Amino acid sequence: MKKIIPLLLCLAILVQAKGIKRYSRSTLEIAPKASLYIGEDAYFGIGAECVVNPIKQVGIRLNITEVIFGNGTQFYLNYGGWGFGGLSLDGLFYIPMSGIEPYVHGGLGVGIVDTPGPEDTNTYFSFRFGMGLNYPVNPTTKVFVEPGIIIYDAGNTESIFRLSFGARFEIL
Repeated sequence: MKKIIPLLLCLAILVQAKGIKRYSRSTLEIAPKASLYIGEDAYFGIGAECVVNPIKQVGIRLNITEVIFGNGTQFYLNYGGWGFGGLSLDGLFYIPMSGIEPYVHGGLGVGIVDTPGPEDTNTYFSFRFGMGLNYPVNPTTKVFVEPGIIIYDAGNTESIFRLSFGARFEIL
């Protein structure tokens, strides 16, 4: 009898214990977002991105569109247009945890500026990296916050801090 009581106690504890919540990652997500850019000047952007998750721990992000306010207003629709705005393709590497979903990201951006007049078209490249955190609100929606650094070359190399936040909605 003395051996059965500890065995029953251990069994009762194991029955009541909750398992780690596993994320069911969607294949395609769309995310409206707002971004704050801080460099020599401060800028604010409103836009959207698309995230494709081909495998469980990796995602691929494409910025679709953004309107950037600050020293003038800039707009792009998936083609580039500014040194730190414009088209970017980033890899997201998810870190498995329960309750929240941290990730690191890194990628390459391209900005194409075609000035009116006889000047040439300029192409700028940017490197982007940072970290982020997804928090599930319900099974098909996550809110996220993402600090990062953008290093770009617009004649001279510059860096900008970016803080993005928004929501990701499951499409597929």
